[in-house]
Amino acid sequence: MGKTQVNSKNVRPDLEPDKDITLWRYMSFSAISDILINDQIPLISVVNFQEGTEGAVLKAILEKMPNAREVDIEDTLKMYRQSIQVSSWHKSEREDVPMWDRYTGKKEAVAIKTNAKSLLDCIFNEVTVHLPSKGKTKLCKTKLSEEIIIKPVKYTSREPSDFEMTLEQLENREGKLCFFYKTKPFAAEKEIRILRYARDDKNKPDQCDPPVIFRGEELNLPRPSTYYLQITSASDLIDEIVISPYAHSDFRRILEDHIEICNFRRKSKNRPLIDRSRITESGLKLWGVKF
Repeated sequence: MGKTQVNSKNVRPDLEPDKDITLWRYMSFSAISDILINDQIPLISVVNFQEGTEGAVLKAILEKMPNAREVDIEDTLKMYRQSIQVSSWHKSEREDVPMWDRYTGKKEAVAIKTNAKSLLDCIFNEVTVHLPSKGKTKLCKTKLSEEIIIKPVKYTSREPSDFEMTLEQLENREGKLCFFYKTKPFAAEKEIRILRYARDDKNKPDQCDPPVIFRGEELNLPRPSTYYLQITSASDLIDEIVISPYAHSDFRRILEDHIEICNFRRKSKNRPLIDRSRITESGLKLWGVKF
């Protein structure tokens, strides 16, 4: 079987042609708090993912580097995964039972419903960042070309080892494209991925690309962690907060009370309030789907 080269033509460049598509983010009750209180989307390090194939496309080119040893390759892949954080969104016109099952607990969970335009606008427009320690605020704008990429994941029947990247691509900072490939078993996720690639702690102009790591250049890589992506406002992002069809009868009241608390904090910081009317029951529950 021949190799398939990974490049920008294989992976669609952005969501511009599909700004009206509906997106969902399934999460636990606790996970939505950062969005509601602080206007932040959590991005999780891929090191924490169960799928061990994340970024495995890189292995083919690393094996071809001079004097490559298996231990060096594995260490490089591990360190590179450490520098990548993502947030996964599901493309669908309606909510999905398998997504509820896979990504949430069954009693206290929600799904944010939005669209691609709202997601892009609230990330790449100017946002007000609050600096509690200094009692000040500042405006900043996330730079698309620097650290954040948003693309659909491409699903393939090939194995990760059937894809090839060139050293030139890695040197040109295209290594992160490998994180937009998954195999067919994951196709039902219809994933739209927000990806951030971290710089080292010294904020060097070059990102933590595999060739830099492989050559053993001095880097102070961030520890695997959750990164919080600042957005303009939760009210700009959220069309609906959909309650899990598995939720117990008191959960809506708990969620409404939580939003009231969030709004009290948001008001004190002069942020747009969250409209409680955006809370909706699961359509699956309304249509009598049995769980």
